[in-house]
Amino acid sequence: MNIQLLLMWGVGIGNKRIKNDLSTYDRVILVGPVWMGSFIYPLRQFIHKHQDQVKQWLFVTCCGSSYKLKEDKYGHEMVFQKVLALFPGLNICCKALPITMTMPEELQDDTHAMLDARLTETTFNGLFLEKFNAFMAELA
Repeated sequence: MNIQLLLMWGVGIGNKRIKNDLSTYDRVILVGPVWMGSFIYPLRQFIHKHQDQVKQWLFVTCCGSSYKLKEDKYGHEMVFQKVLALFPGLNICCKALPITMTMPEELQDDTHAMLDARLTETTFNGLFLEKFNAFMAELA
């Protein structure tokens, strides 16, 4: 069976043990995918296990949805709402950098083109780079 399917269903092999004390950090940034509208199991388990040790969480995803479709069934905003519902009262912020920003505008609504899109040195430009730089400035 495909490991991605197992992770989506909440079956996982767990996270590696952390050597550092997370309570010594002001913020922990988790970067991971959104799969079919799901906050993946390893990230969910990591936050669950360490939620009392961290003052501020940030979840960043380079997802397949777009800003236009962010509230669709599989959109990143729907996943962010699930994250906030899973961890009420937790100081967690969610940010999306949709892969569609690397694509020509005329292809951004094409699901097959989106599935073939890759973030590379060549595509890391334009709107994607602009949003990334704005995000990095927020972190500073």
